Amino acid sequence: MNNQGRHRGNQSGNCGNQSGNCGNQSRNCGNKRKMLLCGECGNLSELRKGQSARVLALRNENEALRRRLLDMGITNGVEISIKKIAPLGDPIDIKLRDYELCIRKSDMKNIDIEVIK
Repeated sequence: MNNQGRHRGNQSGNCGNQSGNCGNQSRNCGNKRKMLLCGECGNLSELRKGQSARVLALRNENEALRRRLLDMGITNGVEISIKKIAPLGDPIDIKLRDYELCIRKSDMKNIDIEVIK
């Protein structure tokens, strides 16, 4: 999927924003990685170290991976915070339900979130 010229954010429309749009429409959508602000929606891989978010949905076509993520506690409504990011950017250490978990960035792209901190 080519994201050039399109606003990044939750494409499934699961965001709790009143407008139903996710992300800031005035945001410049170049190749630079923008920090999601409180209340914005996107995917888990867009968060930066120290940010927290609430899971809105898991969009994963691989049923085995989806089941594994659910078994590890990544379910709708759970609060996740970014603890550490590896020097090369992958994997990322997240904290949820009083434990830490390392997860690949490619797997994080399929988890829709709403930023809370």
